[in-house]
Amino acid sequence: MASGAMEFRAVQLDLARQMETLEYIYGFTDMITRHGFNTLVLYLEARIRTASFPWLPEDESYSPDDIRKIVAHAAAQGIEVVPVVSNLGHGELFLRRPELAHLWELREGVPNRLGADDPGMSFCLSLEESYTFFEAYFSEVAALFPSPWFHVGCDEFFDFACCSLCRQHSKGEAAQTALFVRHINRTHGILKQLGKRIMMWDDMFEHYPSALDSIPTDIVMCPGSMMTPSISHKGILRTANGPTSLHSMRRVASPISWCPGCSTPTTP
Repeated sequence: MASGAMEFRAVQLDLARQMETLEYIYGFTDMITRHGFNTLVLYLEARIRTASFPWLPEDESYSPDDIRKIVAHAAAQGIEVVPVVSNLGHGELFLRRPELAHLWELREGVPNRLGADDPGMSFCLSLEESYTFFEAYFSEVAALFPSPWFHVGCDEFFDFACCSLCRQHSKGEAAQTALFVRHINRTHGILKQLGKRIMMWDDMFEHYPSALDSIPTDIVMCPGSMMTPSISHKGILRTANGPTSLHSMRRVASPISWCPGCSTPTTP
């Protein structure tokens, strides 16, 4: 890759589904440096142990000192490190801990939207304690990363507005959109106070497209795909999840970071 082709040239390393040693991460960082990238995005979910989230075993998580070492090694190569901590869907590493299970959207035993009887992976947005937790955890994690960017996921929250509290004020698409918007704006406010600018996946705007009109325009949208992407003549970005209109994002002046997917194993 020509190093001057794009200002933001990032590779994401998924450490939530498969943890790697520090030595592997150092080697991966060196590898992407050789190929002209300038940013390492660490998909972490709940992999960092902190004072507010100390419950994962050491062999299933990274300490703050581990993260500082990763960031320092990357900085020495001219690589910026951006964390991804999902605070809506993909919260299962948090929510499987007994200490946080009461924040689960499906804590009352309601089946998720796909009809499955598994406990799902979403936080309840009607519980103030969900935001109390993330205010503390985001503060601790943000302090470990000098980068101004912080990715909050917000993708694939299929068990959304299912509990009795959320259902009270989320009947119909307009009400569910308002709940989604409130969450994004609340998250944006938390991270803005920490000096961070948020990034998020775009897929759920296919379900709640009008939400784009009510969120801050400095949020960077990340259209992602786990298959070969294509853009039609109508300007519709076709991803693994369906079509997303690039025109809608451009209409509200949302910055876009295109994120093609690749699941091929890589050896540094």
